[in-house]
Amino acid sequence: PRLIFSGLEEVGQVPGRLERVLLPGVSEEEQPCVLVDYAHTPDALKNVLQTLQALAEGQLICVFGCGGDRDQGKRPLMGAVAAECASISIVTSDNPRSEDPEDIIQQVAQGAASIGAVELTIEELFGDQAVRYGDFPGFVCLEDRKTAVHAACVLAGPGDIVLLAGKGHEDYQVIGQERIFFDDRVEGLNGLLRWTIPHLLKALQGGTIIQHGKQTGLFGQISTDTRTWYKGIFLSPWPVKILTAMIIFRLRQRPGLRCLLSSRKC
Repeated sequence: PRLIFSGLEEVGQVPGRLERVLLPGVSEEEQPCVLVDYAHTPDALKNVLQTLQALAEGQLICVFGCGGDRDQGKRPLMGAVAAECASISIVTSDNPRSEDPEDIIQQVAQGAASIGAVELTIEELFGDQAVRYGDFPGFVCLEDRKTAVHAACVLAGPGDIVLLAGKGHEDYQVIGQERIFFDDRVEGLNGLLRWTIPHLLKALQGGTIIQHGKQTGLFGQISTDTRTWYKGIFLSPWPVKILTAMIIFRLRQRPGLRCLLSSRKC
């Protein structure tokens, strides 16, 4: 047994098998645990999720899909497994190949719904605190895998576990006849790098947020120039007391835009 144990200690990380994605310069305790795993069958997904259930201090978020032109019978089974074991499941595209990705996703979603999981919009996922903290199982369908991975990483916080399942070591996605570059490990890191409201408030040491319209929890560009406001975040260099009607008007013109007012110079 000692020889076996010492031998196992010499084995390095197997690519794509519970491989952790870490944000450089941030301690492990200050970021969610994002793991990439090749689990792409009902049994494999169940085993890894049950293992992670025992380790998660907070939420367990699972991002997964099913491949096209492969066994269709496993799709609802995987949906049910993820909904049963994870706090939140995000059903997305895997390698759809010649099939319509949306058709595959709906077959997976049927399995999740069959055990009582509730389908949510991405706005509901980010907006409802009861959903976020696992009072009942819910799932979201997002066809674009990059968006799904980023959403899971932004949603998670310290103590949470995010499982990116199904692709593991693969660095490609097969859509129709096209093979494109895609790596869950790369997109997991990109997801951890995305700005969030808590990140901005911490960086600016506080401020006031004004928003108009529904928010998805994900935003794009950040601007300090009123001439180039985007659907995302506008950092205002002006203090709250001189907030003008013009800003409110511009917010109403651009649903999804948020304005963060800070007394610090942006």
